[in-house]
Amino acid sequence: MIVGALYLLHQPSEDPPYLHCVEIHPLPGLELFRLIVCMSPFMLTQLMHAKRLSIDTSFKRVHRWQEFEMEAWDNERMRCRYIHT
Repeated sequence: MIVGALYLLHQPSEDPPYLHCVEIHPLPGLELFRLIVCMSPFMLTQLMHAKRLSIDTSFKRVHRWQEFEMEAWDNERMRCRYIHT
């Protein structure tokens, strides 16, 4: 999976980027830590302008993946907005 993500990260495209980061980090005594960040330009803009951010690490769609969901407070609309990764 990580090889495919690395391949896609380095492919030229006319579309706005969705895949932003693919990294592998060795952790002492543990498995390799693989980080893949996928986010649409709209979601990235929301994240960059967020004033208060909450991260839910219990969010899961795929077994054995450490997905998470981010939520930010929107002062203009007076409600929470989800920033899905």
